[in-house]
Amino acid sequence: MLFLSHWRRSAYGPPPPAAGDPREAAGTGERGAARLARQRAAIQRLLGGWREAVSRRPPPPAAGRAPLSPEQFVERAGGGPADYESLTLELFMLGYFRILEQELPPEERRGRHLLCFEVFEQLGRHGWQAVRAFHRAVTDEIAAGRRGWQDGFDDIKAKYFGSPQSSARRPGEAGREGEEICRYIDRSFAFWKEKEAEIFSSEE
Repeated sequence: MLFLSHWRRSAYGPPPPAAGDPREAAGTGERGAARLARQRAAIQRLLGGWREAVSRRPPPPAAGRAPLSPEQFVERAGGGPADYESLTLELFMLGYFRILEQELPPEERRGRHLLCFEVFEQLGRHGWQAVRAFHRAVTDEIAAGRRGWQDGFDDIKAKYFGSPQSSARRPGEAGREGEEICRYIDRSFAFWKEKEAEIFSSEE
């Protein structure tokens, strides 16, 4: 997944120069300049938070039957164990990168990529809290043994997001800066998804 590869490099690499949106211009005039400034500040804060979190990597969780979860691989701001229900989008992403660094069975790795794809596919339309709850519902089903990584999760997706025809974009719940990050990540996901589709089309 090009999207994950791009942001994983951003999390672990040196700070990139501030850049505009990958999919659209910020606009012209004072309004566009203010929007671009907010966006740059939000993304620099996200990357700064990642670099700080990287330095506070907790010990790996003990092997067990329960599925690995992003909060097991990050610490909350100020130190201490993270709680799933309070995970920000950026800490979720960092924890997910670290899960994918583990030795995972092929069916789990594929299932996690598909689940991650669905999380970011729905982020812009439904907001962070909804997609975080959706991700937890899927992993809870797997932990309870009611489905495996090779099984689909269309029923859970319908429960949380409805049908494509009925799913309207919901108002944000994370404050202005959190919404700037969500909007940027959403557009970045769409950008890399298009790039991935172009690569697959050229290979056919």
